Amino acid sequence: MFGKRNKNNLLMPSQERFDTLIGKSSEIFGRMAVGDSLRIDGKVVGNIESMPEAKVTVAIGIDGTVIGDIFAHRV
Repeated sequence: MFGKRNKNNLLMPSQERFDTLIGKSSEIFGRMAVGDSLRIDGKVVGNIESMPEAKVTVAIGIDGTVIGDIFAHRV
């Protein structure tokens, strides 16, 4: 119970890397075409589309908002 910590129980840092960040105080209006992973902490009004053949991840933070459609490898 109060022994050594098991290394398997520790949370590992995220392996995900976001090349583009939309900050909490930012707002973007219009269509976005992205070729790299994207994290949204602000507001996006419009569609987000990944480039063909791109393995793009779109992450929406707890304060992030997207009003539109998202087309990506992973959301």
